[in-house]
Formats: sequence, structure tokens, C-alpha cells
Amino acid sequence: MSRRFKFSALKNREAFLVILSDFVYEHMATSKNITLEKDRDVIMTEKVIKVPIDLSNKRDSQKTFIKGILMRNVFIPNKDKFLKMMEIIRKKDSYKVTKTGHMLLSTHWDFYNQIVVSDKMKGSSDNPYLKSVAGLNGIVFGVDQLLEETLSPLNFTTIAENIVHLKNAYSNLEFDPIYLFSLLENASKALQSDTQESYATTEEGPKESIFASAEDRMYTITNWPEQFKRKTKKEIKEKPETKEIKETQETPVIPKMVEQPASLQQNNIQDSSTESIKMPEYEQEKFELKSLQSETVKSKKLPPPPEVNVKQIFEYLKKVIEEDYDMRSIGQAFEIGRESMRQIGVSSRIAHQKEIWEMSKYANIYVKKELGLGLPPKEKDDLLQKLNNWLFEIEEEERKEKELLERTHLEKEAKKN
Repeated sequence: MSRRFKFSALKNREAFLVILSDFVYEHMATSKNITLEKDRDVIMTEKVIKVPIDLSNKRDSQKTFIKGILMRNVFIPNKDKFLKMMEIIRKKDSYKVTKTGHMLLSTHWDFYNQIVVSDKMKGSSDNPYLKSVAGLNGIVFGVDQLLEETLSPLNFTTIAENIVHLKNAYSNLEFDPIYLFSLLENASKALQSDTQESYATTEEGPKESIFASAEDRMYTITNWPEQFKRKTKKEIKEKPETKEIKETQETPVIPKMVEQPASLQQNNIQDSSTESIKMPEYEQEKFELKSLQSETVKSKKLPPPPEVNVKQIFEYLKKVIEEDYDMRSIGQAFEIGRESMRQIGVSSRIAHQKEIWEMSKYANIYVKKELGLGLPPKEKDDLLQKLNNWLFEIEEEERKEKELLERTHLEKEAKKN
């Protein structure tokens, strides 16, 4: 699973296959680890995150670790992309490999950074899929010939069957849009008969073992060729229109100074005896409002987790914020609160889904903060206000429920009399 989520790069276009050249594979396999995880079956790097779809053989502590990494680094930042992906998969006319042929995102030397499609699409020139995509070098025909040169007829058929099988499995997959890790959990159950044992080697090498087909290349490194320039994130995000504006701004046209009329020159208000005083230039000071500054706080152990009750979960979070825990601990508290909400099945109901999503957002933000830094005063006030609003809504629900029970009781008593 690439961290630069390919679904976004394709502008919601379907892609059945991805082909990686050796230099692209090396770039991914040698990227820096983002965790201290030593399990060779679990890859967590800056360029690629890969975990087994079946986690049943992992310890509970490993599952918790993997879940946290995926939620923070994959599912939460890319929530909209995952939801759009599932929406497209569920469409009846999507991923019809027998009708459209294969669509392949390629880094092959001959088709670098292109989508290669089947000749079956030649008759549909008005197909929006064939329109150019920013960031790609084009959409070209020739995938049938490319795959025939690379794969055996049996593999070719197997891949097509697997695409149909995965389309059917994910089209009927139930998941919680607030808790996207449920995609992995439920896919593991749906595809249980298809899961394979881990092939990752137990031997540590100079790079990660992403694919089984590259196991024999563990100690071979291929450098990125000069003819294929890698774009920075800034270049990818920058729109062509923005670039053109910048170029025109770099060479501005300066109008010529209009000469002052003679009549005005004679009545010049500046007296010749007045000296021109040059004010000293001060460097612009960089400053932060005090209410936005973080102060160092003493690290302390979080209080015991709340009871499985929505109101007590909100009160637990309020207590942690009021007692000036460091931001990383506050992030952990939001994680605890979110998981507690899930235990009572709140995430499967419409009520409080907004709160659960916001708790995930705050957890994602604060667990990445530097250890020992407290909340800035303004941020603390804003969070407490939000929690007070949540608690007020709970209390309003309790009040209305109590009034309904009292009214029902009085009505029953009135009927008896």
C-alpha cells in the first residue's frame, strides 16, 4: 500500500495492475523506516506500508501497534479517498476487465509514469478515462502486448479471475466509515481462504522485502536513472496556472514615472531647508501570541480508562485536558476514548459519529507532538469548550429522556384514576 495513495494520483480512475521497474522498487524498499518494528512481515516505511491482510497469527500488542500506525498514517489522512474507492468498487460497471481489458499504472522503462490500456478501448475515443491526467505522462494503448510478453497465458487468466473475485468481495464488504481499519478486518474474513503464509525472510538485509519475486535481489541495489526525473511533493501539488503566474510576477512591468507638472513644482510643500530624516530599519520580529505558545509540562501517567459510558468518556477527556497533561498523552487519551466508544457499539450508530471522528482527528494530531509539551492556552480553551458542548448535548438527552419517562408515568397514573 503506497503512502502516496495511487487512487488519488489517478483522479479516481480504475487501475487493475501496477508494474514497478527495478529502480522504483529499490526506491520504495530502501526508504526510511517510520517505526522500530522488527517483524519482517510488517513493513512501515516513508514510501510504502505493507501488512498481511490476515493478522490472526499476530500477538495482541502487535495488532494494536499495526492498527495505530495504519489509522494515523493511512486511514485517517486518506479517509475521503478510501470512501471514494469503495464507492467506485460497488458500482456495477466498474472493474469490468472482460469488457475494457486491463488498465495498468506503469513505471516500465518504455511506459514510464503512464497508464497503459487495452486495445478494447480504442473504439471509445469519447471515454473520459482516456483524457489526460495531471502528473502522468499520458494514457497509451498496448497493455495486451506488454502483458503477453511478461506473463504466461495461465497467469494472464489467473489475474483476470482474481480481479473479478476481489471486485465481488469488496463490493459486498461491510465496514465502518468512522473506523476504516474495519476494512482490513472484514476483508480478512471475506478473503480468508485466499490468504497465504508470510514469505518475508527472517534475515535482515539492506532493504525491505516487499514482493516474493524480489527475494533473490535482497543484496542488489539499482540506482534511479537520470532520464527519469523524480518530482518533489511541491512540484506535484503545484498547478501549471500557479507556475505561470509566478513567472509573470518575477519580471513585473514597471511603469515610467510621470513627470510632475511645473505648476506643482513651484508650489512644492517640502521646504529646501528641511532635512530629510532617514528612519532606521528594524528587522521584523518573529513572535507568537502567548496564548498560542506551548510550555513544557511534567510527563505523568494517564488516569485509569473511563467506564464504558459516553458521558464518562467525555468527562475523562475533559479531566486530562484540565490537569495539563502533555499533548502526546492527550492524544493517547483521545485514542482510549475512541476505542471505548467503539466497545459500546457507538460507531455503528448515527449518534456520536461526529464526536468519534473528531476524537480520531485529535488523536492523530497530538500523538505526533514532541514529548513534554503542553497544550497552548487557546487550544486548551477551545478543546474544553468542545467537550463542554458534547457533555451539554448528553445532559440534554438525559433531561429529555427523564421528562419523557415522567410524562409516561403520569399518563399511566391518570388512566388508572
